[in-house]
Amino acid sequence: MNFRKILNIILFKVLFPKELLDKEELFCYTILKGERNQVRFMAKFLSKLSVPKFVALGFLLIILIGSLLLMLPIATENGETTTYLNALFTSTSATCVTGLVRYDTATHWSLFGEIVIIVLIQIGGLGFMAFVSVV
Repeated sequence: MNFRKILNIILFKVLFPKELLDKEELFCYTILKGERNQVRFMAKFLSKLSVPKFVALGFLLIILIGSLLLMLPIATENGETTTYLNALFTSTSATCVTGLVRYDTATHWSLFGEIVIIVLIQIGGLGFMAFVSVV
């Protein structure tokens, strides 16, 4: 028996048996175990989400992607990276159309960063809600 099989037995048979897991934990269990039907399981999991949960998950995903893009050196005027917390704050503020900023948008962000912020504002304010209402 190799190390991976032993670890698999310890993790998924002793510590986390399937009957003790709820939906979210079972989702993580499936990803960790590496089963072949992950895509099918994820599609089933997402189809069972209620609309408010789907909206919250979509906003979270958009905010995280936006924060990662704003951390890139190409997103700032001086070519330095922005800290993750400041990029996350800016991305959250843009997506939720709050208007709060840590940095002056015109001087700190480059054209790429400004485009990312504009896209986040459009997705958060209009595009995502219109998409969810259609679905």
